[in-house]
Amino acid sequence: MKSYELKAVIDKWQDLLSIVSPDDMLMYMSQKELYDVCQWFERVTSTGKSKNRQDYKKEKILECFTGLELPNAFDLLIDALSTTTNQSNSTSIIDALIQRQRQLSPAKINNLNTNAIKADAFMPSLPKHYQPNLQAESYIIEILQNLKAKYLNGWIILHGPQGSGKTTLVNQFIRNQAAPNGYLSGGVLWISLGQINMNQTLILMQQLYKRLNKQKCTIPSTMKGLQMSISSLLENQPIRPFVVLDDVREPNQLLYLNFNCDTIITTTNANIASKLNRGNIILNIKDVITGEHCKKIIATLTETLILNLPTIIDQLIQISDYSTLIMILFGILIQQDNNKWSVFDSQWLSKYQSKHYEPEVIFYDLIEMHLRKCSEEDINQIVQLGIFNEQTVIPIKVLSMYLGTNQQYCSSLMDFFIYRSLATEQIIESGDIGYSFSCFMINYIRDRRRTIDLKADHNKILGLYKRSCQGDWVLLPDDGYIHNHLIYHTISAEDRKTIKELLTNFNWLQIRLKNNMPYVVLDDFIKSRSILDLEEWNGLHDYWHLVRDSHNAINLHQDGSLLQLALSRPWWRNFYKDMEAKAIENCKGTTYFKWNNCFTQRSEFQSCVATLEPTSEPITSCCFSSDGTMIASCDKIGNITIFDTVMWTPLRCFHSIRGKITCCIFSPDCKKIAVSLNSGKTEVWSIDSEKKLVEHAYHTAKVNWSEFSPIGQEIVSCSDDRLIMIWDSITGNNIVTCRGHKNMVIDCHYSKDGSRIVSCSWDKTIRIWDSTFGNSLLVCTISDDWPIFCSFVDHDQNIMCGCEHQVHMWDSTTSETVDKLTNKCLGRISFYDVSADTKLIVRCLFGCNVVEVIDISSGHSSIVTQEGHHDLITNIKMSPNGKIIATASKDTHLKLWLVQPPKDNTEKVEKRPMYLLDCNFIGNVPHILSGEYEQWEGQALELFIGKEVRFVKGTCKEDWKCIKCCTISHNGDLVAVGFTFGKVKMLHRESLEVKWSKNNLQLHVNDLIFNSSDEILLVSVSTDPFESLKQFKIIAINSLSGDLIKKFESEEQIVFYNLLDSSNLLLFGSSNGKIQTYEIYGSSKVINSLSMSGKIIHNDLATDEAECAIILADNDNKICQIWNCINFKITHTVDRNNSISSCKFSNKCDKLAVGYNYGDFKIWETTSWELLSCFNGHHGSIQSLHFSVDDKLILTCGKCVTWWNLTECKIMQQFPLQNCAKVIKYNDSLHTIIIDDEQYLYVLSHITPIDRIGSFSLKRNLRRK
Repeated sequence: MKSYELKAVIDKWQDLLSIVSPDDMLMYMSQKELYDVCQWFERVTSTGKSKNRQDYKKEKILECFTGLELPNAFDLLIDALSTTTNQSNSTSIIDALIQRQRQLSPAKINNLNTNAIKADAFMPSLPKHYQPNLQAESYIIEILQNLKAKYLNGWIILHGPQGSGKTTLVNQFIRNQAAPNGYLSGGVLWISLGQINMNQTLILMQQLYKRLNKQKCTIPSTMKGLQMSISSLLENQPIRPFVVLDDVREPNQLLYLNFNCDTIITTTNANIASKLNRGNIILNIKDVITGEHCKKIIATLTETLILNLPTIIDQLIQISDYSTLIMILFGILIQQDNNKWSVFDSQWLSKYQSKHYEPEVIFYDLIEMHLRKCSEEDINQIVQLGIFNEQTVIPIKVLSMYLGTNQQYCSSLMDFFIYRSLATEQIIESGDIGYSFSCFMINYIRDRRRTIDLKADHNKILGLYKRSCQGDWVLLPDDGYIHNHLIYHTISAEDRKTIKELLTNFNWLQIRLKNNMPYVVLDDFIKSRSILDLEEWNGLHDYWHLVRDSHNAINLHQDGSLLQLALSRPWWRNFYKDMEAKAIENCKGTTYFKWNNCFTQRSEFQSCVATLEPTSEPITSCCFSSDGTMIASCDKIGNITIFDTVMWTPLRCFHSIRGKITCCIFSPDCKKIAVSLNSGKTEVWSIDSEKKLVEHAYHTAKVNWSEFSPIGQEIVSCSDDRLIMIWDSITGNNIVTCRGHKNMVIDCHYSKDGSRIVSCSWDKTIRIWDSTFGNSLLVCTISDDWPIFCSFVDHDQNIMCGCEHQVHMWDSTTSETVDKLTNKCLGRISFYDVSADTKLIVRCLFGCNVVEVIDISSGHSSIVTQEGHHDLITNIKMSPNGKIIATASKDTHLKLWLVQPPKDNTEKVEKRPMYLLDCNFIGNVPHILSGEYEQWEGQALELFIGKEVRFVKGTCKEDWKCIKCCTISHNGDLVAVGFTFGKVKMLHRESLEVKWSKNNLQLHVNDLIFNSSDEILLVSVSTDPFESLKQFKIIAINSLSGDLIKKFESEEQIVFYNLLDSSNLLLFGSSNGKIQTYEIYGSSKVINSLSMSGKIIHNDLATDEAECAIILADNDNKICQIWNCINFKITHTVDRNNSISSCKFSNKCDKLAVGYNYGDFKIWETTSWELLSCFNGHHGSIQSLHFSVDDKLILTCGKCVTWWNLTECKIMQQFPLQNCAKVIKYNDSLHTIIIDDEQYLYVLSHITPIDRIGSFSLKRNLRRK
C-alpha cells in the first residue's frame, strides 16, 4: 500500500472499527483465497493477550492489509468493506476513505512513455494467412474476467507445441481488444523471450525499462530492482497495461517478469506455472483452436468452401496436432499444385499415422517440399542463412552484403518465406527493412548444413566486415546488426585471437557501451568463456588486473568502475564496499571511506561483492561449483537455488520435499548437485533438468556432510548415526561402510587422488580411512576441544582439524603433530572451510559473525567481514580461486565477500581505537576531529583535513584525560575542547597548541557551539556527565581571550539553544515546551518567554533569524508551528500529523520543508504558507533535511541519505546507512557530505567522476564511546 493510501486508512481507522466485522473479513479473505494472509491473521489473533479478542482482531485488520505488501491493498480493503459489511453503514466510510486518499495523493510526474505500451508497439506482425478466431478471443476474455474477480490480476498460460499458433492467436487478440473501448484499453507490453538465458533476461529488462521511462535516469542493475522499477512505472496508470510474455522457455524468468498486471504467457512447457505465485489458468492450445478453424485456413488458401474439403483433411488436422502453421504450409502447396489435392498422397499421410512423429519432423518435410520449387541458385543462398539466430532482425543491407546480391533479389527471396509464415518483415530504427526467421526455418537450415560449413559461413561474414573496416574493428560502422552480434559470430567461427583482441580493446568497449547498458558488454565476456581455455582466460584476467591497478588511465563509461573489475574474472563483480554494493542500483559513482567501529585495528576494508536473497527462509548451506561459475544455496524447508557468479542471477530453482537441508555439494563436472537432509537421506539432482536422479536412504540419523569423489562416481557421507558411507552416485547403492567412531561424525573429505578419506567426530578423534575397503589407516586424538571440520592440506601430506578454539594439524602418514596454527582463538569458532589449493583457511566466530582468513604456511590472517549479516551465519565457503568467500545466514541473505590478503598481525598497532569528536566543512574543505578512546588513561587529538582527494592528518602533542566534546570554529582557525570535569581549552587549528584554558567550571561540559562570527563560545554544562539531566547551564565565553561573559540557567532540560547575532540574544527551548530569550551582554533576566503545550522534539531557525519552526509532541499528536522571533508569537500552524519528524528552512527563507516518518516530505511557501509540492521515495523516516546554498537541491537523512533535485522533482541519488544518521555536515553544493551514524563515519561524494573512485586512501578505525 502506498504511503498516502496508508495515511488515509489510518486517519479513518476509528470509523472503520465501528462497522467492520472481523469474522466477515476472514470469510472475505478465504473467498479471495488469500490463504497466507488468513493463516497470519489467525496466528496473531490467537496469540493476542488483549482481554477483548474481537477488538484485538479489529486492530489486526489494518496490519493485515498494509503490512504484507499485498498488490492493490487499498482497492482490496475497499472491496472487502463493500462485500462484508452492511451496505448502508459502509458506503459513507468508503466514500470518506477514497476522498481522503485523493486529498493525500501527491501530484506525481508520470515518467512512463505511453508510446511504448501502444497496441502496435514492439509487437510482431501477423502472418499473411491468419484467420481470426473470435470464439477463442471471447474465451480468453471470460477467463481474464474470472481471474480479475478472484485475484485482481492473474496469469493465463497458453501452452502447445511450436508452430501451433499460440503467438499469432495472442497477437490477433491484442490487436482486436486494444481499441479505446476494448478490453485492453490500458495498453500492451509485449516481451519476446525465446532462447535467451537468465543473464540475457537481465539485459532485456534493462532495455525494457529504458524504453518505458521517458526520462533519462539511472537504470537498476539487478533483476529485482528492475522488476520494482518497471512495476512502479506501470502502477500509476488509470488502467494497467496488459503484459504478454511470448515463448517463455526458462521458468525462472517468471520470478522477475511479474509486474502485477494481467498477463498471458505462451510456452511449450505446461509445467512452467509451478514458478508462479499468483492466480493462474493453464490452457492447451487445443482448447481454443478447433478443427473448424484449421479447415477455415485451408479453405481460404485453396479458395474452396469448407463443405467441399475432402475428408482426408480431418486426418491431416489430427496428425498435425491442430498446428496452424502446418495448415498454412499444406494450404499453399495445394494452392500452387496444378492438379489440386494431388499433394495428398495417402501413403505420405499413412507414414505419419503409423508412427507418432514430432511436429518438427512434419515441418522439415513440408519445408523440403516448398524448397523444391526454388532454383538451385536460390537454395545455395538459402542454406547460407543458418548463421543467423531465430527472431534476430537482419537488415536487408546486411543480407545483400552477405549473399553478394542486390537488395531486390534479397527482398524477393525473403518474400518467399514471409508468404509461408517462415519469416517476418519489419521496419528497423534506421528506417530500412529488416527480416527475421522462425525457429523452424533456422533449425532446418542448420540440420541440412554441416557444422564445418556453418563455421566457414561465420568466417565469411567476419571477413566481409573486416575488409570493410580495413582490419580495425573500431572503425566498423554500425549497420544495425554487427555491433551486437560481432562476438557471437567470432565465437561461432572459433576465432580466439579476434575474441581476445575485442575484449581488451578500450575503444571497442567504448563503442559497445555508447548505446547499451554495461551488462550487454558483460554478456560478451560470458559468451567468450565457451571457447577460451583456462590459460587464455587467465591472460584476460591478468590484463584487466593491470587495468584496475592503473584505473586513472581509462574512462570506459559512467559505469566504468563496475566494468573494470567485473570483466576481470567471472566470479569478480566489483571491489565496492558493503554499503556501496547495496546502493549500486542508484549510486554507482560514490566515493567514500569509512572508519570501522571495531576493537581490533586493521587497515583493509570489507568488500561485499554481492548480496543475494534466494529465499524467505533461513539459509542452512551454500557451495561453489568446481569451476567457480555457479553458487548454490539451500534453506531449512528444502529449497535449492543456483546462481550464476557473473551477474548473480538465478539459474535454477528446485525443491526437496524431504525438508531441512544440512549441506549441498556440486559434482566435479558441475552437472549434478547432492543435498543432504536432516532426515538422514541424501539426494542427487540434475542441474539442467531440475529433476532428482537418485536418493540414498541408508543413514538412520541426520547427515552432516556429503561429498563427491574426485572423479564423481562415488559419494561419501557422514551422519549422527556414527557411520561413514561410500555409495554409488548413479544408483544410490552402498559400496563401503566405515565403522569406528564412537560418537556422531561431523565432517569427512576425500584426498585429492580419492584413495583416502579423513573424518572427525565428537568422540574427539580424527581418522583416515581407505576409500576402497573402509579400513581405518590412522587415528589422531584431541583432548580439550570439540572438532567441527577436517581436511587434507599441503598436497595431502598433512591433515588439519578445525575445532571450536584452535586448529590442529598432523602428518597424514605418521600422525605426528605439525607445529602450525597453534595459537588459540579467544572466541568460539562455528565454521571452517579450506581453499581449493589448501593454502588458506577461512573461519567464522560464533555470535559476533567475524569471518577471518588464515594463511596456513605463515599463520598471517585478515578479517573479511564483521557486521555483514543481521543474524547468525550458518555456513561459509571459499571459491575455487580463493578470491571470494560466501556466507549464508539465518537472515535469509547469501553474501559474497572479497578476500583480503592475509597480513602479519603479530606487531599490534600501539595507538588505541579512535572516536569522532567533531566534523565540519571549512570553506568547502572537510575537517574531521577525532580522539583516542581511553577516557581514564589520557587521549590524543587527531585532525584530518581534506586536501584534493586525500586527508592530511595532524596530531595534538598534549596528552589529556576525559575529553567529552570538541568543535571547530566556522573560519577553521580555532578548535574548542570540552572535558568531563568542568574544563574547556581553546587550540590553534594549524598547530593544535593551546591558546587558552578555562578551568573550575564546576560542572560537566556537554556541548560546545561557536556563534556565526566565532567571537563567542557557548558551553552547555550539567551536573552529571552520563545520565539524563534535569538542570542545565549555558555559559558564554569570549573565544579569543577566554573571559567569562555570562551564565544562564534553566530548570528544565534544554532541547536547543541558539545565539541570535543580529540582536545579541540567547534563545533556548526547554523540553516542557517553553522558549526563552536572554541578553548576552545586558541583564540576566528573561527578555521574552513563551509556553506551548507539548514537548519540543525538533526545531530549525531561519537564516534571517526572523522565524523558527518548531515540532511539538503531545501524547500521540504532533504539530509543526512557526514562531516569530521578533514579536514572540506563534504565527502559523503548518501541519498536524503524528508522523512529522523534522523540518528545515531554505537558505533564502522562502520555503519550509517538513519530513515524515513514512519517507515523504512536503515543501511550503513561507509567505502565503501554500503547499508547493510533495515528494516520496526516501526509505524510512526522515530525521533531518538540508538545502543547498542555491536551494535547488535538498538532502534527506535517516536510515539512508537521498539527494533530491527540487527543480525536476526527482531523486538524484540514494545511499543506505547501517544506522540512522546522527551528525550530518555538508558543503555548500551538497556535493560532499560527512555523516556519522554511530557505527561508521562516511565521507560521500555525490555523482563523482570515474577517476576519483576509490581515491580516498585513508582507512582508519573508529570506536564509539
